Amino acid sequence: MDMARTGPLLTFVINVRNGEKYIHDAISSALGQTVPCEVLVVDNQSTDSTREVVGRFPTVRILSTPHSMTLGAARNFSLGLIATPYVTWLDSDDLVDSKFAETYLATFEEFRHVGFLSSGCALIDGVGNLLPRVAQRPYFYPDVGEVVPRIFGDSLQYCAATGFMRGAWVSYAFRTDLVRQVGGFDVGLHYAEDFDLILRLCCITSSLHVLANLASCRVHSEQVTQTMSLEARAAERQMVIDSALRRFGFSSREYVSYLKANIAVEKMIEAMRSRKKGVASLRLVNADVSVKMFLLVLFQKVSNRISNKLYRTFGMSRFEQVIAS
Repeated sequence: MDMARTGPLLTFVINVRNGEKYIHDAISSALGQTVPCEVLVVDNQSTDSTREVVGRFPTVRILSTPHSMTLGAARNFSLGLIATPYVTWLDSDDLVDSKFAETYLATFEEFRHVGFLSSGCALIDGVGNLLPRVAQRPYFYPDVGEVVPRIFGDSLQYCAATGFMRGAWVSYAFRTDLVRQVGGFDVGLHYAEDFDLILRLCCITSSLHVLANLASCRVHSEQVTQTMSLEARAAERQMVIDSALRRFGFSSREYVSYLKANIAVEKMIEAMRSRKKGVASLRLVNADVSVKMFLLVLFQKVSNRISNKLYRTFGMSRFEQVIAS
């Protein structure tokens, strides 16, 4: 696909309130893509010189919200202004790599069933310096080769098990129509409105994660999220997870129990297949069949009710695929 001749396919939306310090760099990174992109700045009632900074970029659209809004509401305001089939929301202090749009658009074209993408992300400080390696986990990939691999991205299972999204928010891009289909962002949330959107999208589509650092997230004391306590942020994340699980009749406790049992079964299967020490002494005539039957009975006793719910919701789990093989 020659994306250069199709016109802009992706819009970078930069929501900002009093972002004069960093927004110049954010806009420059969005305009510096290797393929044409739209850049839209939505000013949420700034009182500093943000609009003057944005005005230095004649090709960038800037609109103001009618009144002060939560971030979720401001993003929903921008959702009605997007004319491209793909969208990325940037915070005004974030940056994207010059090949961000090119890589994502090619991936969307190749995997047309995928609804959204994420990638690796470098964490930088207030002046743009890379944070120490120990602070980069889990988003940063230090050794990326010429061929960029892609793995399964976010899912309800992954997010419920870890409590987090696969990537940093700046690294996400979406099919615009799917974001509209799920109703956009929850305007009542103050921290996890992005996580909530991801979980709702996981209910209707799939995603991929690109193993390359295609964005940079700035970490500094002036961030709005830094004004919330860790406890408050964790509580809001858990609230949106619980809400997503309730849509399928689960509680967080029983779902986590299912995940732990599933992981334990996986380990047992792999151990028996590789005939590790202590397992080889079983010397089963038909080890695979015997192991499968044993584990099937065990698993049914541990979480048969939850497994049946998951089967109806998500189809065959990895464990059930092993049993059926």
